[in-house]
Amino acid sequence: MKKILLAFSLLTIVAVCGTLEEDEKSCNNNNLQSCANLINTYKEPDKLSELMFKVYNILLKECKEGKQKSCDIMNSSNGIPAFVADDIFSGMTQNLLLIKKFEKNEDGLFKAMQGEMPKLLSSMRYGGKISGSFISYTTKILDKEAEVRVFLTKKSQIVYAIIIEWNKFSMGEGGDTRSAIIKSLNNKYGEEEMFFNSKEVTESFVAASIWKPNKRAEITCFAGVTEQMGIRTVLTYIDTYYLEINKKESKPATKTDKL
Repeated sequence: MKKILLAFSLLTIVAVCGTLEEDEKSCNNNNLQSCANLINTYKEPDKLSELMFKVYNILLKECKEGKQKSCDIMNSSNGIPAFVADDIFSGMTQNLLLIKKFEKNEDGLFKAMQGEMPKLLSSMRYGGKISGSFISYTTKILDKEAEVRVFLTKKSQIVYAIIIEWNKFSMGEGGDTRSAIIKSLNNKYGEEEMFFNSKEVTESFVAASIWKPNKRAEITCFAGVTEQMGIRTVLTYIDTYYLEINKKESKPATKTDKL
């Protein structure tokens, strides 16, 4: 959390701490300093996670308005989300994800589907960087049904990657869906970079586009050909900072770690 506070110092705002209620009210009214004050106050992971999402939206708005210092903070702080997709953001806690995106059964458990992404399948279809267990659900995005897979770090259980997949389209309709996705992301992040690298995806694919809106986010859109000669469009979101944390947490424990 110290890295976050250091990043906020770039704003050169004189800290004026109010009461908790005053800071919460001001933060909700997009007062960045009040939000920064709350970082020192909140202890619960879920509340901190939501707070950083609020800070992200404030900084993103100011960055788009041409405030370079806000852009610098977004790039320099590891606590601020690197991406947001379908109201899910990198750094989001598992508990907050379940509360916001899933209903509960009568027994009190969340109606969340779980699955496993093998490394081989990840390499064939999704760029190879995302694998392991995930939580998934289906929803409509851009008025088309999509499957959303959310990947969390092994131990700390925070969001580090998302895969969104549209795969029930004919060649023509699939092309239109991909075009709508590209247009939406270009409007949000700027013009995409195109690449045709068979090493990225070994399965047959039409094209791929990538966006890097900040130093940590990698957003990639793959358009693949299905066995029925339709178009499957895949959108992957990766926060490289939390990706590295997941790699460390996924390593087998050494003898020293077991002591």
